[in-house]
Amino acid sequence: MKGDMMDYEKKAKQLIEKDDPYIYDVAVNMFPAQIVGNVKHTTRFREAVIRQLKEDERLDREWKRRKSSRSLSEVITEERKKGIVV
Repeated sequence: MKGDMMDYEKKAKQLIEKDDPYIYDVAVNMFPAQIVGNVKHTTRFREAVIRQLKEDERLDREWKRRKSSRSLSEVITEERKKGIVV
């Protein structure tokens, strides 16, 4: 877990240092009345970027999981095509 946190911190630092467009999305959502240049050096902003990275990763995993799992109606339709009564 600690290794994961260090990866997130490293990624956040890289995004902030290269002024990646990703940090502007974070700023708009978390610091709507602030200019990125005024907050990007703060711990709170780095933590917000880390939280957003984690959330994006979680959502991506969930989307992939849902995309790979078939719905019940898909399974029933497939079984009916095979002649299996469900």
